[in-house]
Amino acid sequence: MTPIGNPEITLLLKLLEAKVLRFTHTALDVHGDRGRAMIDAGFLVSGGFESVGSDNADRVREAIFDPVRNEFGVQDSLRGWVRIDRSTLVLYKPDLNLFFAHLLGDNLRSLPGGAVALVGDAVWHIGSAYLTKRKPTEIWFSRRLNDPLFRRYLMDFSDRSQAVDRRLVLTSTSLDSIPWIARTKVVPIADVLSWHSPSRIDFATLEARLDERIGLAITQTVYLSDDDAKLYIHGQPVLLFRGKLHKHIVRCLVNAHHQNKPIKAAELLAKAGSQAGSFDQAFGPRWAELKQYLRPHQGYWRFEI
Repeated sequence: MTPIGNPEITLLLKLLEAKVLRFTHTALDVHGDRGRAMIDAGFLVSGGFESVGSDNADRVREAIFDPVRNEFGVQDSLRGWVRIDRSTLVLYKPDLNLFFAHLLGDNLRSLPGGAVALVGDAVWHIGSAYLTKRKPTEIWFSRRLNDPLFRRYLMDFSDRSQAVDRRLVLTSTSLDSIPWIARTKVVPIADVLSWHSPSRIDFATLEARLDERIGLAITQTVYLSDDDAKLYIHGQPVLLFRGKLHKHIVRCLVNAHHQNKPIKAAELLAKAGSQAGSFDQAFGPRWAELKQYLRPHQGYWRFEI
């Protein structure tokens, strides 16, 4: 089976934006290996068959099953019976259960009967997930949110639905403007795919995006959340820290920035109880992510945005 990577996920997100969620064999063939990979992986499954074929005069004829010949075909006025490979008549539809199980992995708690369509082919309830250490977050999927009609479907149904503490709407749309919905965060799937495993969602990024919804009035250029876990630059979450040592170091750097007092790496590491001789050693691979927001000067470090 062809491995699923970012090109295949990108294709499926594009297909999910189609007006009708049924795709012909011919339409998928245009995408070559990526289309076949989606079928092989089970992300696209049979959703019925096309009911027509073309005869010798290029006139539309209904494809029928002949029990004597045990095959599908059309009755052509000149050539008589013309066999049609039924596999070419398959209409494919997305398997949202498998797709989101792949994107979210073990974090997803699927509904007992699978995804539930809330509004036709516009909005689905996928399940829930513990995306933070708080209560589970209800997960919906919506598509074509740049279409005013589909956007209205989502907003109206959300207004009418039972209130929940946290609701996440993942969407295949690359949004021009994200709709505001009470207790709901709308996040484009493409924006939270992992760099390391680009066919799956990165939960650190998703958690940071979720916390934008809380409504923090972040006016500081550099801001660190109260639990020292999330670093914001210009009001946007950019990094998530989990280790106690990392949190302590970043808190000291942020405080030094607000006090306009650059701090020496050796001094800060010693206060933090770290045996590392540099920030590079203390943070390991994470240092490259944090370093882009910092500048050294004669042994002192400060945020420079």
